[in-house]
Amino acid sequence: MPGFGESDKPIAAAYDAAYFARVIVGVLESLGLERAHLVGNSMGGRIALEVGLRHPERVGSLGLLSPALAWLRDRRWGWLLSLPLPRLGLVQPAPMWATDPIVRRLVPGADSGWTAAGVDDFLRCYATPRGRNAFYQAARNIYMDEPYGERGFWTRLAALEPPSLFVWGRQDTLVPIGFMKHAQRTLPAARHLELECGHVPQLEKPRQTHAALAELFTEAPLAERSSGERRAAPARAA
Repeated sequence: MPGFGESDKPIAAAYDAAYFARVIVGVLESLGLERAHLVGNSMGGRIALEVGLRHPERVGSLGLLSPALAWLRDRRWGWLLSLPLPRLGLVQPAPMWATDPIVRRLVPGADSGWTAAGVDDFLRCYATPRGRNAFYQAARNIYMDEPYGERGFWTRLAALEPPSLFVWGRQDTLVPIGFMKHAQRTLPAARHLELECGHVPQLEKPRQTHAALAELFTEAPLAERSSGERRAAPARAA
């Protein structure tokens, strides 16, 4: 994903949900895939939802792990974030002595196992100017996402078509489990799983998370074969 991990981190990229959705569809196109099951954690969950909203025909199902959703409360800093601020990530030094303990407090179990590896990967990316820029821009866009109105997130979410599973962490301080009731009200057909964990259930509770995803994938329509395989398949007699 552009801006994260080992991917390129273009400075001028939009880093909003629509931008990332185009990237995902582009990847499907390049792989010759008509449809795929999408799984996303946090910001990745918001991106997976955007693909499902814009291109439901490309999505077999959605696994949404502590997905970042549009803020429903009053955004007291919205007026400031809406200003054309400089790209703070490029100029702000990375005070890892301060950032490291904050991140680890937000993620239960951040000092052990796979969770520690995930936190270390994020911090390694955040330590670079381009990584910080991408993170700040993407986080800002999610915070500024309009909840309601004609193009509001929750208004659009009601029209989501692909089968969906939401996984929530009861100790999640970044995406509080209180968001679950809004998702349930908006998407009554979606599944929901509550786990005793924080913000990264795939690392903190891998067995339960993976079992729920496997069940979703089994029951949801399977991804179609690649375009190349489909062209090579022999025609069946009517």
